[in-house]
Amino acid sequence: MSGDQQVEDLDGDLVQRGDRVVTVSRPDEIARVVVTGIGDERVDLVDQLLWDLPLLVILELLGVPRDETDLVKQWAESRLMLTWGHPLKEEQIRLTSHLVSYFNYSTDFVNRLVVDPGDNYTSDLIRARDGDDSIATLNE
Repeated sequence: MSGDQQVEDLDGDLVQRGDRVVTVSRPDEIARVVVTGIGDERVDLVDQLLWDLPLLVILELLGVPRDETDLVKQWAESRLMLTWGHPLKEEQIRLTSHLVSYFNYSTDFVNRLVVDPGDNYTSDLIRARDGDDSIATLNE
């Protein structure tokens, strides 16, 4: 079975068992951050409400600390540009360096949650694998 399939099975098992009711502990705070960030000038509401708000909610569910969300957002935008954009060679080099930083951050993030799990979906996945790499590895 492929690693991706193992993770999908683990994820599906968690959802089916109902081990995680998908909740966000501070949705009003997240919405306030997004709306306050809009300010008084003209803005692209699609970008502000259909990118920032869902991203912050997803990062909250995953357990990404609030003080790290701006950096993770920057890396996510880099990934989007590399995948669906048409950056020039110089921009590709800069964006690719962000991917390396994001991979290193992700590895560190998971390792922190192995040591000190929280009340979030990533920690639930770590607990569900129970140290068994045949279920899913930490890299997966």
